[in-house]
Amino acid sequence: MKKGLEEQKELHAELKTTIEGLEKDVKKGLGDKGKELEKCMKKKEKISAGLDEEIVYKFEKIVKKKDGIGIVSIRNNVCMGCNMILPPQFVNDVRREERIIFCPNCSRILYFFDEKPEDDELVL
Repeated sequence: MKKGLEEQKELHAELKTTIEGLEKDVKKGLGDKGKELEKCMKKKEKISAGLDEEIVYKFEKIVKKKDGIGIVSIRNNVCMGCNMILPPQFVNDVRREERIIFCPNCSRILYFFDEKPEDDELVL
């Protein structure tokens, strides 16, 4: 039993050392992520300072509800966030970029993605 107890004490000491090393790594990583978060928050404040507070609030709410995706494109008259077919006039309004327009279905901010077909060779 004494031999088994000694082995368990040695194993305990090894595990304790390993855990302490991992804790140091986690604390270092947490500190790095904290600094990165602080930089991002400063960027966010700088960018959002020139925007309407209501739009910023609505955007942040959308991002939280929609898994971090608050801005999506329109391709072929379809919202890429919810796959809803949008009316042509609505798509034209988004394309003009005169104001911020939200999808009537998923509430994400929309932008128009202009798909230019590649030059295909004519087959005769």
